[in-house]
Amino acid sequence: IYQERKALGKQMVADLLAQLPPEEIKDTVFGYVPNTAEIAFIGLIEELEKQLKGQYGRLRIEKIISKDVQLRTFITGDKARNTMTSEVYEMHDGAIRPGKDAVVLLDDSIVRGTTLQQSLLTLLAQLKPRAVYILSSAPQIRYPDCYGIDMSRLKDFVAFRAAIELLEERQQIHLLDDVYARAKLALREKNPQQNHLKRLYAPFTEKELSARIAQCLRPSVLKVPLHILFQRIEGLHTACPAHTGDWYFTGDYPTPGGLRTAHRALVHYIEKTSKRAYEYK
Repeated sequence: IYQERKALGKQMVADLLAQLPPEEIKDTVFGYVPNTAEIAFIGLIEELEKQLKGQYGRLRIEKIISKDVQLRTFITGDKARNTMTSEVYEMHDGAIRPGKDAVVLLDDSIVRGTTLQQSLLTLLAQLKPRAVYILSSAPQIRYPDCYGIDMSRLKDFVAFRAAIELLEERQQIHLLDDVYARAKLALREKNPQQNHLKRLYAPFTEKELSARIAQCLRPSVLKVPLHILFQRIEGLHTACPAHTGDWYFTGDYPTPGGLRTAHRALVHYIEKTSKRAYEYK
């Protein structure tokens, strides 16, 4: 698992260097948050150093933002989460040069985006960086889980919200009605075979969706360029070849119950039901 987490960080390097010109590395500060992202961060730095070969000097690594390790925002109840996300992170002044340094911050995953928007990006804005790059060592989380992790409401996923915004902007929102009708029919099937929610993401590239996610999460106080880069599915498979569970990223569920959960989540979203998708009553 340790090596797989490092590999997840290494897989992010190519996309990062495609966005961050190598000649700007000397004016870039690298960090990670929360502590669970540390191992992937080690892999990221090792691969960067390997590829850059010291051409642009030593990488600058700082503890830009730290988190109270005793507080877990992801598993906190819905009502308390928003308050907690604004209180558990601490910014460290002096870590970057205002107006000159860019910040690259590695996170292990972005689900709702609440922590990023209400805490991390707001704190980073106070440091006045030249630009901000947020890396997620996990791919875009697009689909609900029903096998143990409490991720079952589509409206909670920033990737889903971004897709809906893009559908509206491009006058393709009729797809939502069609997928809703297909989802209701699929819930009557004994052994469903197709995940109809995939059609909501099909019109967009990963890059387009990532750019819209950045727009969704940008707080008003952040006035500099913001880039959000997600792990690619291919990178996930390369880093974790023995672990093939990727349904919350790809929608490829291993059981009919997973497909029913996905379809029920979409029905709940349209019908404005707050129940979790795996709650039958």
